[in-house]
Amino acid sequence: MTTTFDELVRDVLRGGEVVLPPGRVVLTETVYLRSGTILRGAGAGTVLEASGDWPCLTVIDSDDTAAESVVIRDMTLTRSNTAGTPAAAQADSQGVLVCGDHVTLQDVVLSEHYDSVAVAASPAAASGRVTLVSCLFKHSNVSADTSRYHVAARNATVVVVSGCDVVDAAQTSDFYALADGTVYVYEGGAAGASVAKVFTVTNPATASATAVHAAHNAELENNFPGPFTNPDVPRNITATFHATWDGGDVTVVGTDALGRAQTEVLSSNPGATEAGVKIFAPVTSATKDTEGVAPAGASLGTGPVLGVAADITDTSGMLMVGATPEAVTIDATNDSFAPTSAPNGARDYTVLLNVAP
Repeated sequence: MTTTFDELVRDVLRGGEVVLPPGRVVLTETVYLRSGTILRGAGAGTVLEASGDWPCLTVIDSDDTAAESVVIRDMTLTRSNTAGTPAAAQADSQGVLVCGDHVTLQDVVLSEHYDSVAVAASPAAASGRVTLVSCLFKHSNVSADTSRYHVAARNATVVVVSGCDVVDAAQTSDFYALADGTVYVYEGGAAGASVAKVFTVTNPATASATAVHAAHNAELENNFPGPFTNPDVPRNITATFHATWDGGDVTVVGTDALGRAQTEVLSSNPGATEAGVKIFAPVTSATKDTEGVAPAGASLGTGPVLGVAADITDTSGMLMVGATPEAVTIDATNDSFAPTSAPNGARDYTVLLNVAP
């Protein structure tokens, strides 16, 4: 059974399954895992500790191509020289550096790393599918740095994260790093931790000035009489005012994507359109402030901002429009996102968001 660094290096070079007992192995350099290797510990008490700023484990084949079918499980990966380490050196201190396909980490504790898991491209090819199951990310003694991630998947095709938890006393780290063309599938974590989740909005309609309610004239009663047409998907509401509108502000009432009561005042702006920021799924009523004298109307429509049925916890995220990555503006206050390419009835949006579990 492997118990020392030299034995670990020797055994993993042979490939196949390598079993580690409880105890600590100090890594004086990174340990390379080749295709077909299964590195199995005896639980969190099996500790691999990097003594310098290098990855504990590096998944890559000897010819610098992507390693395939590698499993790392039932152990703790950590590093000993966290205090006072310059950020430039920390950047090389990953728990696992992956250049591979069908790589799985299961029941692994990753502690005190700059990037806990960094998925990179080998000189020959990008990484493929990487799966993390029931892993725990712990950071309490690493210098704060906004570029540090639990999973930095910058060069991967598919990253699956299932049931992983975060304990981070030093700072709030993003769970992922953005990567153009990468598909993320997040399947949740423990209660109390933010988790990243994928939402899909399929073919939302083009924004329309009259999608919710036709123009209601200022000189008529203050209540918009209906009928109200609910937005095709949860999204923001607009009020479009005639140039001579004198009916005052318009108040819209309804509920959001989670069924919570929602009220928003759209300020009077004759001759222009006012866009709200809150998300409405149904709109149940609307009123104007005053009965004016002008036979000029205000209509209610839909805007380009889309809502999700979740509590968004921050403004980090990634958007795919069809198969193309695109910049996105995320509103954690109103649980919504605004794509750069506005809805037109033919675009599908897949957005990765950090949300409350």
